[in-house]
Amino acid sequence: MGAVVARCYADEGSGRAPRACIIAGFNALAGLQTAVTGEAVFRWPVRVYYEDTDATGIVYHASYLKYCERARTEWLRRLGFGQERLRTEHGVAFTLASAQMQWRRPARLDDLLDVSVRVAAYGKVRIDFEQRIVRGEDCTELAVASMRVACIDTTSMRPRPLPAAMTAEIVNVS
Repeated sequence: MGAVVARCYADEGSGRAPRACIIAGFNALAGLQTAVTGEAVFRWPVRVYYEDTDATGIVYHASYLKYCERARTEWLRRLGFGQERLRTEHGVAFTLASAQMQWRRPARLDDLLDVSVRVAAYGKVRIDFEQRIVRGEDCTELAVASMRVACIDTTSMRPRPLPAAMTAEIVNVS
């Protein structure tokens, strides 16, 4: 079993402190969780490396965007739609259309973070996500984000509808 970390759950969007921390093995950390929040939330662990920080050991603001991207990519993979499969079999890719992030507390070198992904809404060519980054050790909420990704054709680079099979999976986990 991997390192022991805390899994944190809060009342999404309430701004309140987490209501529960559940200790779990690192290997079991990633996945769809519905038991505590009542809705499908995908969680992905991220360790803060030296390359993510500034000279003071604090995570550089752009690194949080990378953490969110990694979690969304792993969410897609968990649904069976890895980025390469989307490109080769469906001829589509996702591009970040908009991002809004609020930084609440700093992450530091060597922290183990819990990055969550929740589908807030979706349309014909877009998916809106709500994401949270929480320090696993003490369940401190570090950042919250709203991200919109657009589905594009990999040849024309123009908007294109989400693959039907993907839409069906989103409906199943939303």
